[in-house]
Amino acid sequence: MKENPSKEEIINQAIKFHLQGNISEATKYYQFCINNGFEDHKVFSNYGAILKSIGKLQEAEFYLRKAIKLNPNYENAHSNLSITLRDLGELEEAEFYVRKAIELKPDFPDAYSNLGVILKTLGKLEEAENSYRKAIELKPNFENALSNLGNILRELGKLEEAEFYLRKAIELKPNFENALSNLGNILRELGKLEEAEFYTRKAIQLNPNESINHFNLGNILRELGKLEEAENSYHKSIKLKPNWLSCFFYADCIYKKRKFEIVKNQLLEAKSISIKNHQKSYINSALEITELAKNSFDGNKKFEFTKKSKSLDNKKNRLIFYRKSDSDLLNYLYKIKNRKLNQTIDARYGKGFCSQDLHFFDDQSPIISKLANDLEKICKVKLGLEKIMICESFFNIFQSGYSAGAKSHNHIGKRDIPFGLRFHKYSLIYYLEIGDQSGINPGKLKLFEPYEEILPANNMLIIIDADRKHSVSYCGEKDRVVLSANFFGF
Repeated sequence: MKENPSKEEIINQAIKFHLQGNISEATKYYQFCINNGFEDHKVFSNYGAILKSIGKLQEAEFYLRKAIKLNPNYENAHSNLSITLRDLGELEEAEFYVRKAIELKPDFPDAYSNLGVILKTLGKLEEAENSYRKAIELKPNFENALSNLGNILRELGKLEEAEFYLRKAIELKPNFENALSNLGNILRELGKLEEAEFYTRKAIQLNPNESINHFNLGNILRELGKLEEAENSYHKSIKLKPNWLSCFFYADCIYKKRKFEIVKNQLLEAKSISIKNHQKSYINSALEITELAKNSFDGNKKFEFTKKSKSLDNKKNRLIFYRKSDSDLLNYLYKIKNRKLNQTIDARYGKGFCSQDLHFFDDQSPIISKLANDLEKICKVKLGLEKIMICESFFNIFQSGYSAGAKSHNHIGKRDIPFGLRFHKYSLIYYLEIGDQSGINPGKLKLFEPYEEILPANNMLIIIDADRKHSVSYCGEKDRVVLSANFFGF
């Protein structure tokens, strides 16, 4: 730089350092410009971007807003402000600014990719998918967008397509740890376990200190029947960063060896880490089974619980009873945050909406806490059980005037396999509002093995074994509102 550089020369030198990756020198020059009153939108925007990259988000927001005030049509400032607001948790405002960046520059792939991240966080998965596709259309070799699109497609249940995009991201960037890890998860879900193991091990080679990769490998090895190796992987995951699930699955590996005291200690460790009621339900149920096993074990290595309580109707293998619901509960379900029914990736389909996840009873509101407690008491009495632990809970609202329902399914998942939990699991269906049953599709509940059709009534509760398949299809002129819970009983 010459002895008495002009304002423009100083700004250009700052930008040059920035483009070269010399962040420390770029920072000095940007700060000099700001301290000397240089009112240049690129200076404020670039300095804000640097502050964002080092985690000084509030300061970054200040300078990026100043850049936009100086030049409302500068798309980079809008884009960087959007990312900053996203990291601050201000998602709606972040979405506004990234859309403004796209409006100013319609061929802005990074902005479309950022919009995809925001929309995914907001639960707008299909919109996020479209945004990532646009980013890739503009920049076909955009490995981050390819990887993120693969992750979205996985959440939407489009596993084969998800696999395709993650493989493409890895082809462009062979050491893309996140993509390798996510591809391993998808391959596991597709049943390609040997390949899943290969890619997950590759992710671990790139980052041996990432706990989740060791946990994922443990899950794959369990399904491959490599229990000793699975146990080691879970143990590594716990040492790096313990979470309740890694402790839970690790305890199951030890349970298979019948080392019951060690199992109990590990489950208690899992319980100390867990923060949600549904997590504690799994752990407490595993503790119950461990105690039962310990008291019943006689040295037979094949010992396993294989039967539930015989409290269900012996002929029809289900139980029907009634509980009067109140209007406050019904109104509450319509007011709380939800998601579209057709955005779920399970058996549900059609027009309507549902709880955001399968852990609705973790809601701390008095009305839901009272409902959960009441259902626990009722189910204990009706099934003749001493303990009830609700592990999943959700509601569905089938919208009037449209077809909606659930394809044939049961409620046994991979978390129900450890400790033989599946043999103690029940499903409850509670009809708060049956809607309109005058049409050709009144929404009969179909139960299989043995087959039975049940026409619901308001306030009706039905309990079945969680492994019993069932389906429903409804179309009427009024909404149908159903609340469901899955629980372990002892």
